[in-house]
Amino acid sequence: MKTIRLMLLSLLALLGLTTTNSQAQNLTVGDIAFLLFDGDNGGGEGDDQFAFVALNNITAGTQIYFRDDEWTGSAFAGIGEGELLWTAPVGGVAAGTVVAFTTQNSLSVNVGNVTATIDVGINISGSGETVWAFQGTSNTPSTFLAAISSDTFADTISGTGLTVGTAYAVQLTGSIDHAQYSGPRSGESSFTNYASFIGNVTTYWTQASPSGVDLTANTTSFTTSAPSTSVTIDDVMIDEGDSGTQILTFTVSRTDNNGTFSVDYSTADSTANATEDYVVASGTLNFSASGNLTETIDITINGDTDIETDEVFFVNLGNLTNTVGTATLTDAQGDGVIATDDFASSITPTNDLSFTVKGNITMPSGAEITAFDPASQRLFVPPMSGCKWLTWAMPVRRHLSPPGT
Repeated sequence: MKTIRLMLLSLLALLGLTTTNSQAQNLTVGDIAFLLFDGDNGGGEGDDQFAFVALNNITAGTQIYFRDDEWTGSAFAGIGEGELLWTAPVGGVAAGTVVAFTTQNSLSVNVGNVTATIDVGINISGSGETVWAFQGTSNTPSTFLAAISSDTFADTISGTGLTVGTAYAVQLTGSIDHAQYSGPRSGESSFTNYASFIGNVTTYWTQASPSGVDLTANTTSFTTSAPSTSVTIDDVMIDEGDSGTQILTFTVSRTDNNGTFSVDYSTADSTANATEDYVVASGTLNFSASGNLTETIDITINGDTDIETDEVFFVNLGNLTNTVGTATLTDAQGDGVIATDDFASSITPTNDLSFTVKGNITMPSGAEITAFDPASQRLFVPPMSGCKWLTWAMPVRRHLSPPGT
């Protein structure tokens, strides 16, 4: 008999199997979070419940202990209360899955397998009760994963690495008998984003104290939505030039390269005119998964010597078609500014404006009248003590030149 047993053990070793139930994955804080605490469902101990959500994938065979004993800061106070051992099923547990337990006489779980390692299960109370989730061995945690307390963690949480008031140490208030997460389970881009909702007990949990209330575990899975890729086009400017052509380049950008899509573009007039100021253009840009974050559009600009202001035309994006992922246009119009470099000439006089004093009239001090006589072409400019009349002449125009010269 001993020989047969040794042969079986040798065969198991050759196949890479083991007779011990080992952990397939070492979990950490952030991998799971409690969603349900039910200390008196229907008034019977056998219907006590709790549940957690997997915020990351859990591989097959991974084990987690659940215990409702008091924690002293370095060890559990004793073995007078219950402890359960849960094992992830073949195929593992996908992130977002809700795992719900009923305890005591009707010990069961909806995903994986559960056994009682101490007592016959966990008898959850609404008064000063804490349920712990950890890895390690029975009665000896090596890593705490999460906790939930019915009354502000009556026992200490030091030495666990958990932070009260977060999704990983849910703190109920007022000796709660029944509490369940009632917040969002969809719409977030990652499962860990739900932690902020789960940790907000005041807003996203339903809590009640009376016994004898039937509470049904909500096992609806959490889901994620891929974040939408934002697609934009920039605004650009170029000097016009007096002749020939130049290229004005627009850049179309996306915020990530997770998806595949195409987007059409076409030019449109504003104050600039097609064919005169620029060459009409249209086409399609293609973005591929893991490809470039940007693509460019080249527009030909025509130079001229016309005296004019800056001119503008548009490059419009449209007809975005997604093949993989979700991309949206958040800036679908690029402004193209053609900056003028041709200016009107200005007049430069040969000398300063000159005046000749033709007469003087004495006036009482304080009088002041300024007048121009178009018939005589005289300008009367009285100072405080008299009046002078002047003849004046425009300076001779010398030549034309651009401003600033």
